Amino acid sequence: ALILDVLGLAQQAKVVSEARERAGMSGSRADEAEADGPQALVVLRVGSETRVAVPLSSVARLEELPAETMERSGGHNVVQYRGQIMALLNVCQALNAPPSTSEPEVLQVVVHNIGGRNVGLLVDEIVDLVEEPIVVERVRRRHGIPGTTVLQCRVTDLPSVVHLVSAAHIAPA
Repeated sequence: ALILDVLGLAQQAKVVSEARERAGMSGSRADEAEADGPQALVVLRVGSETRVAVPLSSVARLEELPAETMERSGGHNVVQYRGQIMALLNVCQALNAPPSTSEPEVLQVVVHNIGGRNVGLLVDEIVDLVEEPIVVERVRRRHGIPGTTVLQCRVTDLPSVVHLVSAAHIAPA
C-alpha cells in the first residue's frame, strides 16, 4: 500500500510554510487562526453528519489503522504508534456530534504532535484537503469550537485541537 506523507508534500509545495508565514505563527496556534488569504485545511467528517476542518499545518500525519489495533489504557483509547503509545481522542464524542451508525474496520486518524508527543484525532472520514480563504463566524459559543465557516458549500466547524485534547485530559506529559 502506498502511504502519502501529506504534510511533507504540502511543505514541498510550499503550501504549509506560506500559510504559517501569512498567519505569523507556528503549529500550536495555527488551529486558532483566521487567515486573510487561502488556508490549507483537512476537512473531516465526525459522526453521521458533522463536518470539521483543521489546518494542515498542525497535522503531523493522516493515518488509516486497523480497528483491532485500538486498545484501552487509563480510561482512554490508545494505539501503539511508531514506538510509543498514542492516545486517541474521539472527536465525535468530544463535540457531542450525532454518532455514526456503523463500526469501522479501519480507523481514520489525524495525528498531531502536542508537547513532543503524538495525539490522534479519531474521525469517521478524512474527506478532503482544501486550500480556500476562510471567513470565521462565531455562530454561537461552543466548547472547543472557536468558529465556523463555509467550505465546499457546506457549514464546517473549526475546532481548537489543543483545547479538545486538553479538555479530554489526554494531553501528553
